[in-house]
Amino acid sequence: MMSSRPVRPVEAPAAGRLALAAMLAKADAAIECEVAGGSMLPTIPPGSILRIRPNRGAVPSRGDVIAVAIRDRIIAHRVVRADAGTGHLLTRGDADLLPDPPVPREWVLGRAVEVRVDGTWQPIPPAPRIPAARTAAAALATGLVAATMALSLSLADRIAHAMIRAARRPALSGVTGLRPAP
Repeated sequence: MMSSRPVRPVEAPAAGRLALAAMLAKADAAIECEVAGGSMLPTIPPGSILRIRPNRGAVPSRGDVIAVAIRDRIIAHRVVRADAGTGHLLTRGDADLLPDPPVPREWVLGRAVEVRVDGTWQPIPPAPRIPAARTAAAALATGLVAATMALSLSLADRIAHAMIRAARRPALSGVTGLRPAP
């Protein structure tokens, strides 16, 4: 059983990803993998099992939870934007503010169709509602990466990575309730 973890931006050999995607499509069988990270909380908790159906050439839509092969991991995040011009997708974990780096559609293994939590299978729930300020910040970050994709995929990738690195800095983590100073 494979684990799903938060995206670690790394270049994976295309042949391995494409071979896995082709094998799944030919088998026309679902795969199941255990969720190891918390990037999809509260929708998909760590320790739950995802059932992933092969993509079969379908273009993922906004809101779909897709599985992508990155290195030796399967990452499951929600599609927040699809760029028909470049053939790339932007994804984001439900618990994350920032989008992942752009992902080529060819890397998509399939769509997560069910999640097993506490022994019970259920359809993948829609994205949770989040506060307006967080929604605006997420839309701004996603829009920046998406707009940059049209100019340069390499630049969009670097911007997404830079935002993720900056968000992980101790000075920025733990900031919750911003309010005007007295």
